[in-house]
Amino acid sequence: MIRRAVAIVREDGVMALGFRILGATVYRRVLLLGTEVTRVPRAADARCRWLEPEDAAAYGRCHPTLPEDEIRRRMADGQRCLVLWASDREIASGMWVAFGRARIDYLAMDLPLAAGEAYLFQSYTTPAHRGRGYSTTLLLALRHALQQEGYTYTIGCIQPDRAIAYAPLYRGRAIPVGYLGWVGIGPWRRTFRRVTDRYPWYAPPRIRPAPVPA
Repeated sequence: MIRRAVAIVREDGVMALGFRILGATVYRRVLLLGTEVTRVPRAADARCRWLEPEDAAAYGRCHPTLPEDEIRRRMADGQRCLVLWASDREIASGMWVAFGRARIDYLAMDLPLAAGEAYLFQSYTTPAHRGRGYSTTLLLALRHALQQEGYTYTIGCIQPDRAIAYAPLYRGRAIPVGYLGWVGIGPWRRTFRRVTDRYPWYAPPRIRPAPVPA
C-alpha cells in the first residue's frame, strides 16, 4: 500500500492521493467538460479511423484492461471508438464515444445526452507511444468526425485523481461546465450537481493551445 501511495503521488500529486482515499470511502465527483464541434479544424491524419468489429482483437492487445468481449459488447450497444494506428497491425491510441446516454463507471451513474451531443470517454495511449501528442491528435480527429455526422457538442469528464488527462483537454479547448458526484456512507448516498466555468485550483498549469484556423 505504501509503494502504491508513493507511485500515485509521483505520477499525479498529493491531491490525487487524497481524492483516491475519499473515492474509496465517502465522496466521489467528476468535472464535466463541454466543447462545441461546429468549427473543428479539418483532421488530415489518415492514421485515425473508426474501430471495426474485425479490429477488436487488435484493440484488446493495445488496452491491457479492456478484453475483446467487452469491446464487442460496447460496439453492439452502439458505442464507437476512434483509434490511431501506429502501423497496419498496431494501435497506438483510442478514444470511445457514446450516444443517447453515457455510463460514468467511476460514479456508477448514467448521464442523459441531448440530441446532437456525444460523450467522449476512456482515452488510452499505449506506454510506448506516449509523449507524441497522439491523444490530442485523436481528440481533434474524433470531434471532426462527429461534426461531419451532424453532432454539435461533446461532453467528457475528468476524475480529480487523473492529472495526466488535463493536457489533451487543454489543447482540445474543453470548457468546464459543472461537477457531478455523490457523498455517502454505507448504503446511503446523495448525488449532487454544481455548475462551474473554471478548472479546479489544483489542476496542472494550463498549456497555451495553438490558434484554431479560421
